[in-house]
Amino acid sequence: MSALTVTPASAVTATLPVSLRASAEADADLVVIDGTTSWTEPLAAALARSPRGVLLIDPIAEPVDAVRAVAAEAGLTRVLIADRYAGNPAVAALVERAPASLKTPTSVTGVVVGADRARAALEALRLLRALDFTVAELRRIDASGAVLLLGRTSAGASIALHAIEGVDERAELRVRTFDGAATLTLTPATSARPAAVHLIDANGALRLPTVYETAHRAGLRALVADGSNADDLDGFIEDLELLADASSIR
Repeated sequence: MSALTVTPASAVTATLPVSLRASAEADADLVVIDGTTSWTEPLAAALARSPRGVLLIDPIAEPVDAVRAVAAEAGLTRVLIADRYAGNPAVAALVERAPASLKTPTSVTGVVVGADRARAALEALRLLRALDFTVAELRRIDASGAVLLLGRTSAGASIALHAIEGVDERAELRVRTFDGAATLTLTPATSARPAAVHLIDANGALRLPTVYETAHRAGLRALVADGSNADDLDGFIEDLELLADASSIR
């Protein structure tokens, strides 16, 4: 059984998989880091102890140079990111169950509502990455309390995503293809509302089975599983750069 250090203490300990136990020891096998302000500092401290793995929960944007520096220190330690929306198991279920046509959609539209528009914009890009869409072009329109992201994927699909400040935090995404669509509705774990995923084609709509699991719990299971997810921090850096480099439309 692996030991788990939670830094700082959080609700993660209440939903640990049975294969894990909480531990206050500094040399625990796994470490959980809360991705709040200056999360690169505790992450660097954790990596210095060379744990088996680190789970970074809901990281906010930090200076790219700081993230790149801490990523270089990972070495053989697996660092996984559990974004509250992109890390939801329903997203992985959609990728697994989606028809081939969903890989080359005609458009991707949606809205992410959060307490901070900058964070919501980053969460929108993280969702695109989790769905295996590569952003080839991105522009942004900044307004009071909102950011509009416009662009195209590498497959040519148009992108129109709204990042809006609001109290009803959620993420809604619609992926359209020539012969159907997929819709995804996600809410934070604190809402107690499970994700809703629908596949739509000429035969009607299919709702995928509901997954009652939070992103951080799914991340913990992935952390103890075999396989490598070494590109989590690299992908996060790419999304930070993509958002920073997005040309602004006035």
